[in-house]
Amino acid sequence: MTLLEYITSLQDQNLSQEEIFAKAQEFQGRTKPTEVEVDKTPVEEVKTEVVAKKDATAATTPEASKAIEKITGQSKFGTGPSALPDPNQSFDLVGRTAKQISGITPIFEGVDLNPGEIKKANKYEYKYEIGENKQPVFYTKPEDQKDWINVTANKDKNPGAELGVAEELGFDVGDFDRDKALKQIDVSKDFNIGDYLNVTEDQVNNVSTFNPDDIKGETKSGEFLNRKELFFKNRAQSRFTPDDEFVNDNFEDVAIKKHQERSLDSKLTDYIITENLNKNKQYVEFKDQPYTGKYKEDFREDAAISRVNYDYKSDLLKSINGFDYEDFIGYMNSKGYSNDYLDASENPEQGYSIVQTSIRQKIDSEENPNVVKSLQDELKNSIINQQRSQERYLDLYIEEQEADYLKKLYSSYIKKKIKKYKKIEKV
Repeated sequence: MTLLEYITSLQDQNLSQEEIFAKAQEFQGRTKPTEVEVDKTPVEEVKTEVVAKKDATAATTPEASKAIEKITGQSKFGTGPSALPDPNQSFDLVGRTAKQISGITPIFEGVDLNPGEIKKANKYEYKYEIGENKQPVFYTKPEDQKDWINVTANKDKNPGAELGVAEELGFDVGDFDRDKALKQIDVSKDFNIGDYLNVTEDQVNNVSTFNPDDIKGETKSGEFLNRKELFFKNRAQSRFTPDDEFVNDNFEDVAIKKHQERSLDSKLTDYIITENLNKNKQYVEFKDQPYTGKYKEDFREDAAISRVNYDYKSDLLKSINGFDYEDFIGYMNSKGYSNDYLDASENPEQGYSIVQTSIRQKIDSEENPNVVKSLQDELKNSIINQQRSQERYLDLYIEEQEADYLKKLYSSYIKKKIKKYKKIEKV
């Protein structure tokens, strides 16, 4: 009995897919490939080109396709993955290759490797396994390492890595440009912030906040003063008292040169600290700051935060990937914008909240359709002006975040390649 005949007999018994699969695997283990019956039709009438090519799939009969469908759960095999890296990428099951013609393992178009088989190339090893959803799970690792890297598990963050391994194993990845993806990976490695901005407590406490105007030099009277201080000292003295002078009139140049002779790493560390680049959420500490605006006697301490939360639809902003809403609230509080926003909203004469409430009351009591239309337009304009105010604060925060990110990006890049930039005199 052939494998196909055996599968057909199992189907006639109304067994479940799992039972058919298990029994077919058991049958395959008991039989040898040579026991598979071969069609005796003369060679000239048999089309063998389909299985002669490495990337082609074996021709199958309708019955064989149905058998495979019964085992794999699929009958139509699709057109292959998207041309672009897609974290939702899937690979469609097809019939067996020539290499697997006597087996029933689900395999994929153009792939002549069984799950678990290892391919070596470019000092790396590649393989795939079949996941629970009958989709391939891709792995890779350097030849000299033991642990495999599951690139499928990380495909949401780096879909190009999964498609690169898939392509190496012979999977159809459409128009995916592997070379371009590798270049992007190289760039991302160069500009990966990592932990290069981390600083110690000692570095924070000893940061050099150098200001040329504060440089002090020793005077002939034994004092240490800057030029401004010496000027006012001499001016305050009696005209009969000789002016005090610096021992070395070039003391500022000497101090500046000494400061510039510090290592680039030391200068960069001071820059990172003074610009708060070592902090990911520099405003979170202000998120609970109380309202201290014009109407603080009339409102609770959390009034400004509550108003911002409501008008900015905090739940929506919190759901945006990469947007830290608590840091945004801290930003609004620390800059005084939360106070300003509530004050503008509650201004008795022209506050958004006061004006809009008044207009709505007029609309409810007005019977003249033309007047109602005019009031509705007035209300719409007031809401638009309020939204513009909200947008302005949000834009200011985002612009600052983008500027800080660029500073972090380039600072970490220089830190990573510190030897290359060691001759730079200032940051």
